[in-house]
Amino acid sequence: MNLSVGKFLSEMEKIERMLVNNFDAEGSTFSAKIVAIQKEVPKGINEKLSFLADLYDRVKKGEKPDPADLKQAGFWINAVWPYVSNGAQRGAHWGSRIVWLVIAIIAAAVAYHFLH
Repeated sequence: MNLSVGKFLSEMEKIERMLVNNFDAEGSTFSAKIVAIQKEVPKGINEKLSFLADLYDRVKKGEKPDPADLKQAGFWINAVWPYVSNGAQRGAHWGSRIVWLVIAIIAAAVAYHFLH
């Protein structure tokens, strides 16, 4: 997943909401929520979440992350997603849904035109 700083922040906010909703994680910061769920997730996922929390804290303080860190964060977000979302798949984007809807409408109109 290619991440910009804005996309990284929005993904981390989604993960933070899922930690609260799915694990009842309590804490004022993202790092505190990770400590609260530490025993509920595998060790590897906990390490990935810790990396993401460190990067998230640095970005929120105004530090510009390295592109390599953002790339690694994209991999780690994809890795922790099944655990923090309780297996829920990421939904399709509205843009692709609209495109498929337009294609279906055009196909129906063409079929209607040729059948009448």
